[in-house]
Amino acid sequence: MKTLIDITTALWASLKPRSNQFEIDIYGLNTCELSTDELQALMSWLVRQLTHTGYTGKSYLLFDRGDEDWNRLILTSIFREEPLFLYRLCQRPDPPHCGSHWFLTQHPSLKLYQLKTECS
Repeated sequence: MKTLIDITTALWASLKPRSNQFEIDIYGLNTCELSTDELQALMSWLVRQLTHTGYTGKSYLLFDRGDEDWNRLILTSIFREEPLFLYRLCQRPDPPHCGSHWFLTQHPSLKLYQLKTECS
């Protein structure tokens, strides 16, 4: 039942108009997990990468401890075709569902992944 609710919520979100303004929504970060300098460096790198590719609009950054359920947000990102990044706070990220995979970015920490969807 939860999967059906996640899919319905993501489909509903995909019908909303896409943002023309550059924004990054952050999920799962507690204040003590990264220092201000680490967070600033991460956000600066991410903004540079997104602007370098010419992307304008909404994107998502998840801070994952390995015990969260991000399915609803993953589905929303896929349906809206908005970039989703995951910063790993645990050993390795949980595999996403829906025919998608986490791919390691070129961020120096080697803890930042981007969601890629396989279309057949």
